[in-house]
Amino acid sequence: MILIVIIFVCHTIYAKLIEYIRIRQTYLASSEHRLQAFANTILVTNIFRRFLSIFVLTRLYDVFSDEVRVI
Repeated sequence: MILIVIIFVCHTIYAKLIEYIRIRQTYLASSEHRLQAFANTILVTNIFRRFLSIFVLTRLYDVFSDEVRVI
């Protein structure tokens, strides 16, 4: 009997986790979220000395084309 309860609890937790991930991914892909500033901002720390210039960082992140606005 206890084994059935454990299996039921584990299955319920797993199903809720999958549902949460689906809802979260839907929200993160929504246009409402993508337009917010914090959804488009990254913090880069521990930069090597050779990358500590605007010119070098611009060349490094130019793979993102027009998406990088401010460095």
